[in-house]
Amino acid sequence: MPPELCIFVQSNILEMRSMPEALPFFVTPKAVDENSPLLQQLPHWAACSITQALEFLTPPYKGHPRVMAYLLRVLESYPPDRVTFFMPQLVQALRYDEGKLVEGYLLRATQRSDIFAHILIWHLQGETSGPELGNDASSEKNSSFQELLPIVRQRIIDSFTSKACDMFQREFDFFDKVTSISGVLFPLPKEERRAGIRRYYFTSVDFVSYTFIVT
Repeated sequence: MPPELCIFVQSNILEMRSMPEALPFFVTPKAVDENSPLLQQLPHWAACSITQALEFLTPPYKGHPRVMAYLLRVLESYPPDRVTFFMPQLVQALRYDEGKLVEGYLLRATQRSDIFAHILIWHLQGETSGPELGNDASSEKNSSFQELLPIVRQRIIDSFTSKACDMFQREFDFFDKVTSISGVLFPLPKEERRAGIRRYYFTSVDFVSYTFIVT
């Protein structure tokens, strides 16, 4: 970015507080490395877009406390359902969430929206896998990440009301039944699979599940 523009923004920082577009001209990896006094302006800065805020979750910003506080303030300013589109980035951010600020935001958002909670659970479950290959540092980081995923998932479930817990259980039971059908049908020739669905329906899956599969 043009250095002249950076100098202009930084020289007029107090007049720029209402302009989220000015953030990249003073919130930089270099400013984070130097713990620049300019970062003290962030508590007073207007909220930016979710997309712009999530840029601050990337490693160059190193989870700087002032930057993270601004990021979380931005996320909190949006309804959780607006944030669900960015769930993959938020879940990945748990890898570097040493202060547990992202985890705290996610758990608070699940209290505000059952939809957010269910989408988050699916993403947490989808990220659960075996250990990745790599150097010792990355393997250790991934191992910690994998250990955290079921913990966060269980915290969400434990916080459900009885009504939300019942809906969650029915939802996951339904999808367990649907996905289990794949294993039953895979060995069958293609021309026999529709009949196999009907057989499986009568022995295991309720009418709603059957309708979902064949339509």
